[in-house]
Amino acid sequence: MEGRAPAAFESGGRRRLAVYAASDAQAPQRPPWTTTAGRGGDREAGRPFSVPEPPTIAPEGDLDLHSIPAVVQQLNDAAGADQPHVILDLSAVTLLDSSALGGIMDVQHHFNRHGRKLSVIAPNGSAAVVMLELTGLRSTFSVFGSRDAALA
Repeated sequence: MEGRAPAAFESGGRRRLAVYAASDAQAPQRPPWTTTAGRGGDREAGRPFSVPEPPTIAPEGDLDLHSIPAVVQQLNDAAGADQPHVILDLSAVTLLDSSALGGIMDVQHHFNRHGRKLSVIAPNGSAAVVMLELTGLRSTFSVFGSRDAALA
């Protein structure tokens, strides 16, 4: 069955699976992100769709009293744009002080109240994850070690 791509079709009221050779002229040509399984709600079966990636805010360097207002504004702008999921990537943050933690917590509460998700990327050993663990706040946030984990 190597080189064959399955395709679903209906016959006699039953859903069947057809297997086409990769070179078959009858094989339906669909992009890999297309589905016919009906998981797209009211979307027509077989129409392509893509899931947009959530916006990512990735500050660098010190996140403190002077720099956190700009980051909070970016997060609030994303929330105001009706983004259901926003990622805050703290991988390149070298210092995270109490005012920064307070600002991020305020944003987290705002997201929670409006049914949105804030994912925080803080790799093991980073300044951000160390500070979150020392303050006992790691469990307050959805913390992930990588972007791939946050998107899963």
